[in-house]
Amino acid sequence: MQPAYYENFEEIQNKYWSMLDDAVTNRGSPFRIPVFMCAHQDEIDGRIVVFRKSDRKNNLLQFHTNLRTSKVDILKKNNNASFVFYDKEEKIQLRFK
Repeated sequence: MQPAYYENFEEIQNKYWSMLDDAVTNRGSPFRIPVFMCAHQDEIDGRIVVFRKSDRKNNLLQFHTNLRTSKVDILKKNNNASFVFYDKEEKIQLRFK
């Protein structure tokens, strides 16, 4: 039997924002360590990051990084980026651009 949120877009949004909110403080959450990807010229650069903040009201996702990392230089040149979250047990994948 499928969960009720499978058939209702508003409930789907409530489910994934709840999972994102949980990941901010729950170190065991599968959403705690998403893949972050950005692109520079012909290269796509992906890495695991630690998810630090979700803000549904402002549609904001946040992670921390060292300003000296290559991803900061890449983002200064091209701010197109993507997060991918996956929860194996829930069988939920989220992609944010």
